Amino acid sequence: MKNFVANRVSLRTLASLVVVGIFSLGYSTPASANSSTILSLNGVTLTSGTLPTSPILIPVPSDNVIDSADAVRVAVSGLAANTVVAVTANNAFIVASPSTSLSPVKSTDGVTSSSSNVGTGSNMEFYVFTKTSALSSFTVSILGNTSTYYLKGIPGPAYNLTATIPSPGFVSSFSKVSIKVTDVFGNAVSNVVPSISVINLTASTPLATNSEGVTESTITYPGIPGQSAVGLSITATDVIGLPTARKSISSFIDVKDLVAELAAERTLRAQDKLELEKKASDAQTALANALALKSSSESALTALQNSYNQYKSEVDKKLLLLEAQVSQLKKSLAQEVNRYELLVKKYNVLAKKYKQPIIRG
Repeated sequence: MKNFVANRVSLRTLASLVVVGIFSLGYSTPASANSSTILSLNGVTLTSGTLPTSPILIPVPSDNVIDSADAVRVAVSGLAANTVVAVTANNAFIVASPSTSLSPVKSTDGVTSSSSNVGTGSNMEFYVFTKTSALSSFTVSILGNTSTYYLKGIPGPAYNLTATIPSPGFVSSFSKVSIKVTDVFGNAVSNVVPSISVINLTASTPLATNSEGVTESTITYPGIPGQSAVGLSITATDVIGLPTARKSISSFIDVKDLVAELAAERTLRAQDKLELEKKASDAQTALANALALKSSSESALTALQNSYNQYKSEVDKKLLLLEAQVSQLKKSLAQEVNRYELLVKKYNVLAKKYKQPIIRG
C-alpha cells in the first residue's frame, strides 16, 4: 500500500468525522502536540486501547472482507502541511480504507508498516484490522512523538475441526477424544458443541468448547476385539477466497484384546524358546563333531608328517651315498682318461716311427 493516506484529506473526511460524532481518545503521550488522533469502530468512538490490559476488541474478518465492522478507523487531524505520519503494526494490518463493491479489501490485504506525507492538508485517516485473538498493536508516529494502541480479535464462527483420537483401543476400556474448534484464522472458538457419531463403541456427548476451543468425549470400547470408528463434525460455511473449512473428521480404531494377545505372545515366545534351544543343541553337537574331526585330522596330519620325515631321511642318506659313488666314479674316469691319453701318445710315437696311421683327438 503506497501513500495510502496521501489523497485522504478532503471534505469527505471531515464530514465523516462529524457524522460519526467521534471525539478524542484519551492517551498519555499524544502523537503530536498540535494534532489529535480519533479511533472509531463501525461509527462508534472508542475510548479504550491505550493499555495492553484494556485492548480494543474487534471481530476478525472471518468473511474475508475488511469492512467498517472489523477495522478500527484512525483519524488524525490538526496536522501541519507536509507532516509525515508513520504507522507500524504488530499482529495487525493497515489499509487505506474499508472494502467497497468497487474496491474490495480482503483479509489477505494490508501492510504492517506505512509512512505518508499529509501534503497541503491537515487530516488523514487509515484503518487497522487483526486476524488473531492474541494481543495486537499499532503505533502512530508524528514528528517524533508516538502513541501505541492495542487490539484483540474476536474469533469468528467455527470453521476448522481437529481431534486427537487414540488408536489402538483395548476391549472393555475407555479413552478420551480431545476435540478443538477454531475459526478460519486458527483462533479458538468457544461455546461450540461438536457432533459425534460412532460405530462399534459408545461415546459421551461432547460439552461446548471452552475458552481454548477445546472439549472432549469419552469413548468406551466393546468387549470383543475388532474395528470401531469415530466421526466428528461441526457446522461451518466455506468462505470464498479462504481455505475450505474442515468440518468433519473420521477415524477407524483397531480394538485389541490385550489378554488374548499376551497369551498368544507367550505361546509364540515359548515356541521361539524351544526352537532356540534346539538350535543351540544342534550347534553344540556340530561343534563337538567339528572338534572331533579337528583332533582326528591333526592326528592324521602328525602321522603323515612323521612318515614324510622318515622317508625324507632315508632319501637324504641314499642321495649322500650316490653322491659319494658319483664322486668316486668321476675320479676313476679321470684316471682312465689319463691312462688312455698316455697310451695314445706312445702309440702315435711308434706309428710315426713305423709309418702307421696315428690316433687323433
